[in-house]
Amino acid sequence: MSLKMNLKKVGLFSIGPAAAALLSFISLPILTWIFSPDVIGKFEILRLVCSFSVLVFSFGLDQAYVREYHESTDKIKLLKVALLPPTLIMLSCASVLYAYKDFFIYALYESSNANLFAITIIAVFVSVFSRFLSLVFRMGENGLLYSISMALPRLLTLVGLLIFLYSEKSWSFEDLSWLHVISLLLVLIWMVATFRSELFTNWKGTLDKKLIKSMTSYGFPLMLSSFAYWGLTAMDRVFLNTYSTLEEVGIYSVAARFAAGAAIFQQVFSTVWAPTIYKWASEDSPNLNKIDDIVDKVLAVVIVLFCLGGLLSWVLGYILPKVYYDVQFIFVPCLAFPLFYTLSEVTVIGVGITKKTHFALGASILALCVNLVLNWWLVPILGARGAAISTAIAFYVFFIARTESSVFVWISFKRKRMYLFTGFVLILLVGQSLLGKENLSAALFLWFLLLVVSVIWNRNSLSSLFSAKGLKY
Repeated sequence: MSLKMNLKKVGLFSIGPAAAALLSFISLPILTWIFSPDVIGKFEILRLVCSFSVLVFSFGLDQAYVREYHESTDKIKLLKVALLPPTLIMLSCASVLYAYKDFFIYALYESSNANLFAITIIAVFVSVFSRFLSLVFRMGENGLLYSISMALPRLLTLVGLLIFLYSEKSWSFEDLSWLHVISLLLVLIWMVATFRSELFTNWKGTLDKKLIKSMTSYGFPLMLSSFAYWGLTAMDRVFLNTYSTLEEVGIYSVAARFAAGAAIFQQVFSTVWAPTIYKWASEDSPNLNKIDDIVDKVLAVVIVLFCLGGLLSWVLGYILPKVYYDVQFIFVPCLAFPLFYTLSEVTVIGVGITKKTHFALGASILALCVNLVLNWWLVPILGARGAAISTAIAFYVFFIARTESSVFVWISFKRKRMYLFTGFVLILLVGQSLLGKENLSAALFLWFLLLVVSVIWNRNSLSSLFSAKGLKY
């Protein structure tokens, strides 16, 4: 019964990310048929501002809330303590930015539309509050409500885009932004209504300075670590916005959002993997065969997904408007983020087991530096392709650094075959991005060849995935 309940919980929590990814995948082609690349580029900047704001204004208190949740006897007070500082900081920053709103809006969107300031501020507030309230669902183990909070904004956005598509009106960036903000706001209102009795009552004694100091002390270092990871994932769009054009930002963001479909594999795997490996680690001695086996299985799946992405990338040239033709040559490098990251989640586990987490931070900083230098070099020359190649190489460095750190602090495991296959993948995806337009047939042949070799070489790992034995640990 316990196993069935655990599987049910995992399933409920997995529905949200999977549904959100599916809805985004459906929405993306519709978005490209309604809006030009420069509009989508501006929209991506808005999303980037929101993700950065969640990181900054949360001040690490979201992670501190997760850490303190099970030890707290007053979870309502804990939530209010976590929400109070971000709210006050956001209000202060919004007041200051209002004095410079014209400069702020033009720097972000190359526009003088004053309405965009209000849209941006509302989007930031809603994103930060939604982050904290979604944690209540998550920590309360309410997988269904958590999944609804993840998927509902994407569903509302899809409905709005369909209305846009079948309307004769010409829609602008402001219209798209309002659609995004209203979708998020409606879901936030639903979340607030769900917790209205907790949120709107008994604020007396909420300002517990000792608890705020304790949570800030815990969360602030984690926020710094998150900065490095955010920079690693967002550096490409920042450089494109600075050294290229909004059109290139739009083309790149479309490719990246298609590639984000692979994140479903990453999220589901991460949900199952961490509890499993820590259970193994609690045994008297680590079973190296189990580690090698799971590395082989994940490696096989990752290589197959890369190959299928390379083989099917040309389809994007037919389902998107001509102005987005280059998306097919940027899509495969964008897969490096979710897929190399997933593989690194397996190989870095020694760092977590030994609790030497500074090695993980070091890997993030190293990859961030690589990404910074490559984007500075390649974006002015290659635009969106340069950004995609830079991020792909940076995540490969991230994967190797995490792997070697784990081996250094824990136990060694087989890595030659893993580096061989992933090295071929990196060369192919860079080559396709640079030369794919002129040599598409050659690129497709090489992806097919790598797929055949990979399937033959990893046939035991792949076949065991579909057996009960392959899933039992």
